[in-house]
Amino acid sequence: PETPLAGAKRVAETLRREVADRPVPWAGEQLRITASFGLAQALEGEVNVAGLVGRADHALYRAKEDGGNCV
Repeated sequence: PETPLAGAKRVAETLRREVADRPVPWAGEQLRITASFGLAQALEGEVNVAGLVGRADHALYRAKEDGGNCV
C-alpha cells in the first residue's frame, strides 16, 4: 500500500533475486527456486479491488510466459 509502481518493482526484484540466490536444502540436495511476480497499480478512484487483483494476476502470468523468474 502507498507504494509507487517503481518502488514495488524494486521490492519485487529484490525478493526475486533473494529467492534465486538461496538454495533450499532438501533430501541431501540443494534445490534452486525461482519466483515470478506480477505488479499492478491502483487506478485513481478505483474502489473495486477485483480489477486491481485481476491486472496483477494477468501480469504474473505474463511474467511466467516470458520465461519466469522475472517481474
